[in-house]
Parts: sequence; structure tokens; C-alpha cells
Amino acid sequence: MSTISAAYFACFGFIDKLGFLITDIAIEVCFFFDIVLNFLLQYKDDQHKPVRDLKRIAVRYLKKLFIVDFLATIPLRYMNLLEDENDERLFFLFKLFRLYKLKEVMDTKNF
Repeated sequence: MSTISAAYFACFGFIDKLGFLITDIAIEVCFFFDIVLNFLLQYKDDQHKPVRDLKRIAVRYLKKLFIVDFLATIPLRYMNLLEDENDERLFFLFKLFRLYKLKEVMDTKNF
């Protein structure tokens, strides 16, 4: 939902209706929790052994996907840092970084 709506908003502008606002904020909160969880959840190394060391997990996440997740989650629209509608549309392009995250989630060999 968020990636599709971000592409729409980048092209046509944000819809200022309460339902869209609540949905947008709820999705942003979910992505924020996803960032936090990525610092805590184990992963499998090259030998398919689980890695549970929080420092190694954090370093791996910071090197791989943190910057993508962070850029896609910055709530610039609500921080009043955008000056005009064109800046706002450009901001929504950052949300498209989530497409990469969707690919990671849909990758069936991780199951």
C-alpha cells in the first residue's frame, strides 16, 4: 500500500483527507518498528548458522539496508521542511526505496 500510494503521490500530489493521513502515519510507524526489529533479529550467515550477536546483526544491517530503510521512513512531510508541492512530490520518490524491501520480503528462499 505505502509504495503504491507513494508513487501516486509523487505523480499527482498528496490527498489531504483524514483516512489517507491516518493510513500514512500507521504505515510509517510500521516501517519504523521494522527498522528497530532489524537491529534485533537474528540472521543466517554464509554457512547457514544463525547469528545472534547483536553487534554483528547491527553492523550487517547498517552496511546493507539501513540507509534505504531510513531514507524511506523520514517523515519530512510532517516536519514542515518541504517548501512547495514539487518538493513534496520529490520526497515521495524516497518512499520508492521500499520496493527493494518488498523484494527482500517476497524472496521465498528466506523461508
